[in-house]
Amino acid sequence: MVTMKRKEYYESYARINLGLHFGMELESMKLRDKPDIQNKKQDFGIEVTRDVSELQEKQTSFIISIHEKPADEIPTSKLDRFVSSGGKYTVDDNYFKMFSTATISNSPEHLINSIKTKIVKLNAEDFQKFKTNCLYVFVETVDLFESYVVSVINETSQKDGFDYLFLDGYFEMCICNIRKGDFTRHPITKEMRNNIIKNIALK
Repeated sequence: MVTMKRKEYYESYARINLGLHFGMELESMKLRDKPDIQNKKQDFGIEVTRDVSELQEKQTSFIISIHEKPADEIPTSKLDRFVSSGGKYTVDDNYFKMFSTATISNSPEHLINSIKTKIVKLNAEDFQKFKTNCLYVFVETVDLFESYVVSVINETSQKDGFDYLFLDGYFEMCICNIRKGDFTRHPITKEMRNNIIKNIALK
């Protein structure tokens, strides 16, 4: 199920993850806008985005709005639309016990399109350009199989606007060197995620 959080949470998560676990200078990376993370000292900028299914996002909003309410208070028509769009739920003693959003095709196409859309924005005049320009993507629509990551690199390598692509698949990070056309894979352990969340809470 897609988890909905504030945009600032994702930007902070990306900044802290890169600083604590991937060798970047945390204190020099500032949360800004266009791009979201800026390091003027080392002359690089990182835009942060999510690759998420709009359908799943819409379904999650619906789930959040009803999950604590008695089931008989929710119009049947709304529940029927949720189910017809691929969602599922169970009810026990007139309260919702389980939800799941629609299953989407496990292919890299949605991720590729999300990146291409963001690249257009990165090339806009109001985006500050750095010596090194990066895109950090929280990937929520596809598994990071090697062939999929290679497809992403191949589809975006000819696009101007950025040099590195960070694909955060929750359990692992793929760091793609767009100019060279290769990538490295790094695990993100439970301890690492907890450390990131702890540091976000300390802000």
